[in-house]
Amino acid sequence: MRAETIKEGETLSLAADSQLKTKSFTEKSKLYLADFESAKSKLANSLGLGRSRRQKWAARGADTSSLTTGERKALLEMLKLFEGLEKERETFSPRLQKLTGASATLFSSIQRPKRAEIESSLQQLQWTTAAKVKYQNAPERARFGRNTPVKQAPTWTIWENNPFHYYLDSQQIYNALIQKVQKAQQNVKVTQRSGVFSRGYQSYVWPSQETQKYQQEVAKAEEEITSKVALKLLDWMGQSLQLAQ
Repeated sequence: MRAETIKEGETLSLAADSQLKTKSFTEKSKLYLADFESAKSKLANSLGLGRSRRQKWAARGADTSSLTTGERKALLEMLKLFEGLEKERETFSPRLQKLTGASATLFSSIQRPKRAEIESSLQQLQWTTAAKVKYQNAPERARFGRNTPVKQAPTWTIWENNPFHYYLDSQQIYNALIQKVQKAQQNVKVTQRSGVFSRGYQSYVWPSQETQKYQQEVAKAEEEITSKVALKLLDWMGQSLQLAQ
């Protein structure tokens, strides 16, 4: 009888602790949930999820909404909360096993980099601080008249130094994404220069339709890079959208 009372007390204690942790997670997630869901919706749309083949074809080339700074931050914060929840589940599992006598299946941890590595890499990408994600680390130019040597950041051409190596499967994929951006940027420059001959410098103020088209291609190519990182963050939370294609 006494053993049953002790076991009942331990069960109630475990339930209460679990409820408190769940409540804490829910309260913290409320701060980011709206932006998180908005980000997921944009990413799903960019992948064409839920569309027919005809709709996907019609949507090709259409401007997709960029992730806002708030949405990108929400993805990171929700990943941190998810990681915390994982650790709590690992703590509760041995207690549950003791009570039930059965082998409790541990919460399977998804393979991902350490939190410090994720946060450091996203900081390099200006993930939560800039309107657009940084996708290259162009060397800083020395200021005119200054003899002070310019401090060089580790070059991203070395894949291990490139923060994108956590989010992309290979350097070849990264290079292809960068080339797509550069090609679109070059097309913008070419159309702007040709516009100067026909319309003068007002072509820079009021871009032609062709220039605007290439400017949209630049934005789309840049956003594709951002989306790759965002999708990987979702993968690490067990919410892969890429598998749903």
